[in-house]
Amino acid sequence: MTRFQTIFLELMLLAVGAASVWLLAWPRVVEARSDDLQAQCRKQLNLLATAQEICFARAGAYQSDVVQLEPASLARMSCPVSERPYVLRSDGVSYAVLCPPPESHGAIHDGVVSWESAR
Repeated sequence: MTRFQTIFLELMLLAVGAASVWLLAWPRVVEARSDDLQAQCRKQLNLLATAQEICFARAGAYQSDVVQLEPASLARMSCPVSERPYVLRSDGVSYAVLCPPPESHGAIHDGVVSWESAR
């Protein structure tokens, strides 16, 4: 075997090894990204629930439309996975903030988060 063939073979083995490591690690990278997006979504749900509580303290009623909450930038928030806006439901005395399906990351009903009960 010539020196060139030996170097070529070593480089090919190195490339195959690197590709194997990458393929084995890829599912964990995707899973970590998914966990990060879920955490971001839940953080935004908490922000909306806090805004509901502040609104109730000021006006005496919960809102059913995110546009009525302050700050106004809350109306532009959406699930980082589906990019769909969050769903607010309220009858004035209770509320729910939900991540929209199909990628629902949970909900908050009157300050109680849905994902804590799943632990």
